[in-house]
Amino acid sequence: MFFRNLINLEHLTLYRNKQADGKIGKFPASLKKLKVLDLSYCDLTNIDDQIFVNLQNLETLKLTRNKFSSIPTAIGQLSNLKTFEFGGSLIQTITKNSFEGNSKLEYFIAPLSTKLESINDCAFCNLPNLKTVNFWLSTKLSFIHENAFGAISDGYPPKVIVFSIESCNVTILPEKLLNWKKVQLLAIGNNPYACNCSMAWLFKDLLSDNSIYEKRLISGYDVFRETKHHHKYTLGCLGSPPTSPNHTHPYSVIEIFKPCKLASSSSFFWYFFICILFIAFIVSIGIFANRSKLIQPLSFINLNVPQSF
Repeated sequence: MFFRNLINLEHLTLYRNKQADGKIGKFPASLKKLKVLDLSYCDLTNIDDQIFVNLQNLETLKLTRNKFSSIPTAIGQLSNLKTFEFGGSLIQTITKNSFEGNSKLEYFIAPLSTKLESINDCAFCNLPNLKTVNFWLSTKLSFIHENAFGAISDGYPPKVIVFSIESCNVTILPEKLLNWKKVQLLAIGNNPYACNCSMAWLFKDLLSDNSIYEKRLISGYDVFRETKHHHKYTLGCLGSPPTSPNHTHPYSVIEIFKPCKLASSSSFFWYFFICILFIAFIVSIGIFANRSKLIQPLSFINLNVPQSF
Protein backbone atom coordinates (compact mmCIF):
# COMPACT_ATOMS: atom_id res chain seq x y z
CA MET A 1 0.00 0.00 0.00
CA PHE A 2 1.09 3.54 -0.80
CA PHE A 3 0.35 4.72 2.78
CA ARG A 4 2.08 1.81 4.53
CA ASN A 5 5.10 3.80 5.77
CA LEU A 6 3.28 7.07 6.56
CA ILE A 7 2.74 6.15 10.19
CA ASN A 8 2.96 9.75 11.47
CA LEU A 9 0.75 11.33 8.80
CA GLU A 10 -1.95 13.58 10.27
CA HIS A 11 -3.33 15.41 7.23
CA LEU A 12 -4.21 13.67 3.95
CA THR A 13 -5.74 15.44 0.93
CA LEU A 14 -7.05 13.39 -1.98
CA TYR A 15 -9.00 16.33 -3.39
CA ARG A 16 -10.17 15.79 -7.01
CA ASN A 17 -8.78 12.26 -7.20
CA LYS A 18 -11.80 11.10 -9.16
CA GLN A 19 -12.78 7.45 -8.78
CA ALA A 20 -14.08 5.87 -11.97
CA ASP A 21 -16.21 3.31 -10.12
CA GLY A 22 -17.35 5.79 -7.46
CA LYS A 23 -15.65 3.86 -4.66
CA ILE A 24 -12.43 3.99 -2.66
CA GLY A 25 -10.56 1.30 -0.73
CA LYS A 26 -10.25 0.80 3.02
CA PHE A 27 -7.65 3.01 4.70
CA PRO A 28 -4.82 1.00 6.35
CA ALA A 29 -3.90 0.85 10.04
CA SER A 30 -0.68 2.74 9.27
CA LEU A 31 -2.82 5.92 9.09
CA LYS A 32 -4.08 5.58 12.64
CA LYS A 33 -2.70 9.04 13.53
CA LEU A 34 -4.59 10.75 10.73
CA LYS A 35 -6.66 13.72 11.92
CA VAL A 36 -7.79 15.38 8.67
CA LEU A 37 -8.97 13.59 5.52
CA ASP A 38 -10.15 15.45 2.40
CA LEU A 39 -12.03 13.37 -0.18
CA SER A 40 -13.81 16.28 -1.86
CA TYR A 41 -14.63 16.18 -5.59
CA CYS A 42 -13.71 12.50 -5.93
CA ASP A 43 -16.97 11.43 -7.65
CA LEU A 44 -17.71 9.03 -4.82
CA THR A 45 -21.16 7.44 -4.86
CA ASN A 46 -20.78 4.84 -2.13
CA ILE A 47 -18.18 3.75 0.41
CA ASP A 48 -17.74 0.54 2.35
CA ASP A 49 -18.96 0.53 5.96
CA GLN A 50 -15.46 -0.45 7.16
CA ILE A 51 -13.48 2.10 5.14
CA PHE A 52 -12.67 4.30 8.16
CA VAL A 53 -12.36 1.59 10.82
CA ASN A 54 -8.58 2.22 11.19
CA LEU A 55 -8.93 6.01 11.44
CA GLN A 56 -9.98 6.25 15.07
CA ASN A 57 -8.21 9.60 15.59
CA LEU A 58 -9.79 11.33 12.60
CA GLU A 59 -11.34 14.67 13.58
CA THR A 60 -12.13 16.27 10.20
CA LEU A 61 -13.70 14.54 7.20
CA LYS A 62 -14.43 16.40 3.96
CA LEU A 63 -16.75 14.69 1.49
CA THR A 64 -17.82 17.85 -0.33
CA ARG A 65 -19.11 17.63 -3.91
CA ASN A 66 -19.46 13.90 -4.21
CA LYS A 67 -22.46 11.92 -5.41
CA PHE A 68 -23.76 10.41 -2.20
CA SER A 69 -27.52 9.91 -1.96
CA SER A 70 -27.43 9.39 1.83
CA ILE A 71 -25.19 10.04 4.81
CA PRO A 72 -22.59 7.23 4.64
CA THR A 73 -23.04 4.81 7.54
CA ALA A 74 -19.26 4.40 7.51
CA ILE A 75 -18.84 7.67 9.42
CA GLY A 76 -20.29 5.88 12.44
CA GLN A 77 -16.82 4.33 12.87
CA LEU A 78 -15.34 7.79 13.53
CA SER A 79 -15.95 8.27 17.23
CA ASN A 80 -13.66 11.33 17.40
CA LEU A 81 -15.11 13.14 14.39
CA LYS A 82 -15.62 16.85 15.09
CA THR A 83 -16.02 18.41 11.63
CA PHE A 84 -17.99 16.85 8.78
CA GLU A 85 -18.22 18.68 5.44
CA PHE A 86 -20.86 17.23 3.12
CA GLY A 87 -21.94 20.06 0.84
CA GLY A 88 -23.07 19.60 -2.74
CA SER A 89 -24.19 15.98 -2.37
CA LEU A 90 -27.24 14.34 -3.98
CA ILE A 91 -28.91 13.56 -0.68
CA GLN A 92 -32.67 14.23 -0.50
CA THR A 93 -33.41 13.41 3.13
CA ILE A 94 -31.39 13.30 6.34
CA THR A 95 -32.91 10.41 8.23
CA LYS A 96 -33.17 9.44 11.89
CA ASN A 97 -29.90 8.88 13.78
CA SER A 98 -27.74 9.61 10.75
CA PHE A 99 -24.84 10.45 13.08
CA GLU A 100 -25.04 7.57 15.52
CA GLY A 101 -21.53 7.06 16.84
CA ASN A 102 -20.45 10.68 16.27
CA SER A 103 -21.25 12.16 19.67
CA LYS A 104 -18.24 14.53 19.48
CA LEU A 105 -19.42 16.16 16.25
CA GLU A 106 -19.23 19.97 16.46
CA TYR A 107 -19.49 21.24 12.88
CA PHE A 108 -21.85 19.96 10.18
CA ILE A 109 -21.28 21.88 6.95
CA ALA A 110 -23.55 21.05 4.01
CA PRO A 111 -24.15 24.14 1.85
CA LEU A 112 -25.39 23.81 -1.73
CA SER A 113 -27.20 20.56 -0.99
CA THR A 114 -29.51 21.33 -3.89
CA LYS A 115 -31.36 17.99 -3.80
CA LEU A 116 -32.04 18.08 -0.06
CA GLU A 117 -35.75 18.42 0.75
CA SER A 118 -36.25 17.35 4.34
CA ILE A 119 -34.52 16.85 7.69
CA ASN A 120 -36.41 14.17 9.56
CA ASP A 121 -37.22 13.42 13.18
CA CYS A 122 -34.08 12.87 15.27
CA ALA A 123 -31.73 13.31 12.30
CA PHE A 124 -29.22 15.06 14.60
CA CYS A 125 -30.10 13.39 17.90
CA ASN A 126 -27.48 12.61 20.56
CA LEU A 127 -25.02 15.26 19.40
CA PRO A 128 -24.52 17.30 22.60
CA ASN A 129 -21.41 19.08 21.25
CA LEU A 130 -22.91 20.30 17.97
CA LYS A 131 -22.10 24.01 17.50
CA THR A 132 -22.51 24.84 13.81
CA VAL A 133 -25.08 23.71 11.26
CA ASN A 134 -24.92 25.10 7.72
CA PHE A 135 -27.39 24.38 4.90
CA TRP A 136 -26.79 27.61 2.98
CA LEU A 137 -28.34 27.67 -0.51
CA SER A 138 -29.97 24.25 -0.24
CA THR A 139 -32.79 25.58 -2.38
CA LYS A 140 -35.19 22.61 -2.08
CA LEU A 141 -34.98 22.25 1.69
CA SER A 142 -38.54 22.91 2.83
CA PHE A 143 -39.12 20.75 5.92
CA ILE A 144 -37.25 20.51 9.22
CA HIS A 145 -38.85 18.29 11.85
CA GLU A 146 -39.22 20.04 15.21
CA ASN A 147 -37.36 17.14 16.87
CA ALA A 148 -34.59 17.01 14.25
CA PHE A 149 -32.00 17.89 16.92
CA GLY A 150 -33.59 15.87 19.72
CA ALA A 151 -34.89 18.85 21.67
CA ILE A 152 -38.14 17.00 22.40
CA SER A 153 -37.07 13.35 22.66
CA ASP A 154 -33.81 14.05 24.52
CA GLY A 155 -35.34 16.79 26.65
CA TYR A 156 -32.72 19.33 25.59
CA PRO A 157 -31.26 20.56 22.28
CA PRO A 158 -27.54 20.64 21.40
CA LYS A 159 -25.53 23.81 22.04
CA VAL A 160 -25.80 25.17 18.48
CA ILE A 161 -24.44 28.72 18.26
CA VAL A 162 -24.32 29.11 14.44
CA PHE A 163 -27.32 28.13 12.31
CA SER A 164 -27.68 28.72 8.58
CA ILE A 165 -30.61 27.90 6.32
CA GLU A 166 -30.17 31.04 4.25
CA SER A 167 -31.64 30.89 0.73
CA CYS A 168 -33.49 27.62 1.25
CA ASN A 169 -37.23 26.95 0.85
CA VAL A 170 -38.27 26.72 4.50
CA THR A 171 -41.76 27.98 5.41
CA ILE A 172 -41.88 26.94 9.08
CA LEU A 173 -38.93 27.19 11.46
CA PRO A 174 -40.10 25.23 14.54
CA GLU A 175 -39.89 27.08 17.83
CA LYS A 176 -38.81 23.92 19.66
CA LEU A 177 -36.11 23.00 17.12
CA LEU A 178 -33.25 24.61 19.08
CA ASN A 179 -32.66 26.77 22.11
CA TRP A 180 -32.83 29.88 19.94
CA LYS A 181 -31.73 32.19 22.73
CA LYS A 182 -28.34 30.42 22.73
CA VAL A 183 -27.81 30.73 18.96
CA GLN A 184 -25.43 33.64 18.36
CA LEU A 185 -25.50 33.79 14.54
CA LEU A 186 -28.73 33.25 12.59
CA ALA A 187 -28.48 33.08 8.81
CA ILE A 188 -32.14 32.44 8.01
CA GLY A 189 -32.97 34.99 5.30
CA ASN A 190 -34.40 34.41 1.83
CA ASN A 191 -36.96 31.78 2.80
CA PRO A 192 -40.72 31.90 2.04
CA TYR A 193 -41.80 31.95 5.68
CA ALA A 194 -45.46 31.47 6.52
CA CYS A 195 -47.00 34.50 8.23
CA ASN A 196 -49.00 32.48 10.75
CA CYS A 197 -48.94 31.31 14.35
CA SER A 198 -46.21 28.74 13.68
CA MET A 199 -43.76 31.60 13.08
CA ALA A 200 -45.18 33.99 15.67
CA TRP A 201 -42.37 33.18 18.15
CA LEU A 202 -39.83 34.75 15.77
CA PHE A 203 -41.73 37.64 14.23
CA LYS A 204 -43.28 38.80 17.50
CA ASP A 205 -39.78 39.02 18.93
CA LEU A 206 -38.52 40.96 15.90
CA LEU A 207 -41.39 43.43 16.33
CA SER A 208 -40.54 44.10 19.97
CA ASP A 209 -38.33 46.97 21.14
CA ASN A 210 -36.02 44.59 23.02
CA SER A 211 -35.72 41.89 20.36
CA ILE A 212 -33.41 38.98 21.18
CA TYR A 213 -32.91 37.78 17.62
CA GLU A 214 -32.64 40.94 15.52
CA LYS A 215 -28.97 41.61 16.33
CA ARG A 216 -28.08 37.99 15.61
CA LEU A 217 -29.40 37.93 12.05
CA ILE A 218 -26.57 37.66 9.54
CA SER A 219 -26.12 37.27 5.82
CA GLY A 220 -23.18 36.43 3.65
CA TYR A 221 -21.60 33.78 1.42
CA ASP A 222 -21.54 31.49 4.41
CA VAL A 223 -21.10 31.73 8.16
CA PHE A 224 -17.31 31.35 8.03
CA ARG A 225 -16.54 34.21 5.67
CA GLU A 226 -17.19 37.92 5.88
CA THR A 227 -20.74 38.44 7.07
CA LYS A 228 -23.04 41.38 7.29
CA HIS A 229 -26.11 42.12 9.37
CA HIS A 230 -29.30 40.83 7.82
CA HIS A 231 -32.20 43.25 8.27
CA LYS A 232 -35.34 41.74 9.78
CA TYR A 233 -37.57 43.26 7.11
CA THR A 234 -36.03 41.00 4.47
CA LEU A 235 -37.49 37.95 6.25
CA GLY A 236 -41.01 38.79 5.09
CA CYS A 237 -44.21 39.11 7.16
CA LEU A 238 -43.07 42.46 8.61
CA GLY A 239 -43.89 44.64 5.63
CA SER A 240 -41.49 47.28 4.35
CA PRO A 241 -38.81 49.00 6.49
CA PRO A 242 -39.92 52.15 8.36
CA THR A 243 -37.80 54.29 6.00
CA SER A 244 -39.70 53.01 2.95
CA PRO A 245 -42.58 55.13 1.57
CA ASN A 246 -44.55 51.88 1.30
CA HIS A 247 -44.01 50.99 4.94
CA THR A 248 -46.96 49.15 6.46
CA HIS A 249 -48.13 50.57 9.76
CA PRO A 250 -46.96 48.27 12.59
CA TYR A 251 -50.49 47.62 13.78
CA SER A 252 -51.36 45.88 10.52
CA VAL A 253 -48.38 43.58 11.10
CA ILE A 254 -49.36 42.88 14.70
CA GLU A 255 -52.85 42.00 13.54
CA ILE A 256 -51.36 39.14 11.53
CA PHE A 257 -50.27 37.43 14.74
CA LYS A 258 -53.15 38.58 16.95
CA PRO A 259 -55.16 35.36 16.38
CA CYS A 260 -52.22 33.40 17.82
CA LYS A 261 -52.77 35.02 21.22
CA LEU A 262 -56.53 34.49 20.96
CA ALA A 263 -56.05 30.85 20.04
CA SER A 264 -53.78 30.41 23.04
CA SER A 265 -56.32 32.06 25.36
CA SER A 266 -59.13 29.95 23.93
CA SER A 267 -57.14 26.77 24.45
CA PHE A 268 -56.44 27.74 28.05
CA PHE A 269 -60.16 28.34 28.63
CA TRP A 270 -61.09 24.88 27.36
CA TYR A 271 -58.34 23.18 29.36
CA PHE A 272 -59.58 24.98 32.46
CA PHE A 273 -63.21 24.06 31.73
CA ILE A 274 -62.38 20.38 31.22
CA CYS A 275 -60.36 20.31 34.45
CA ILE A 276 -63.34 21.76 36.38
CA LEU A 277 -65.67 19.11 34.94
CA PHE A 278 -63.21 16.35 35.84
CA ILE A 279 -62.86 17.59 39.43
CA ALA A 280 -66.66 17.86 39.76
CA PHE A 281 -67.01 14.29 38.50
CA ILE A 282 -64.49 12.96 41.04
CA VAL A 283 -66.18 14.85 43.89
CA SER A 284 -69.63 13.52 42.93
CA ILE A 285 -68.31 9.95 42.91
CA GLY A 286 -66.84 10.50 46.37
CA ILE A 287 -70.15 11.83 47.74
CA PHE A 288 -72.06 8.91 46.25
CA ALA A 289 -69.63 6.41 47.77
CA ASN A 290 -69.95 7.94 51.26
CA ARG A 291 -73.75 7.92 51.10
CA SER A 292 -73.69 4.26 50.12
CA LYS A 293 -71.72 3.45 53.27
CA LEU A 294 -74.18 5.32 55.53
CA ILE A 295 -77.31 3.70 54.12
CA GLN A 296 -77.20 -0.03 54.93
CA PRO A 297 -79.00 -2.28 52.46
CA LEU A 298 -82.21 -4.00 53.65
CA SER A 299 -81.75 -7.71 54.38
CA PHE A 300 -83.07 -10.53 56.59
CA ILE A 301 -80.06 -10.07 58.84
CA ASN A 302 -81.01 -6.64 60.18
CA LEU A 303 -84.81 -7.10 60.22
CA ASN A 304 -86.35 -7.31 63.75
CA VAL A 305 -88.16 -10.62 63.25
CA PRO A 306 -89.21 -12.94 66.17
CA GLN A 307 -87.09 -16.07 66.44
CA SER A 308 -90.19 -18.27 66.43
CA PHE A 309 -90.90 -17.16 62.89
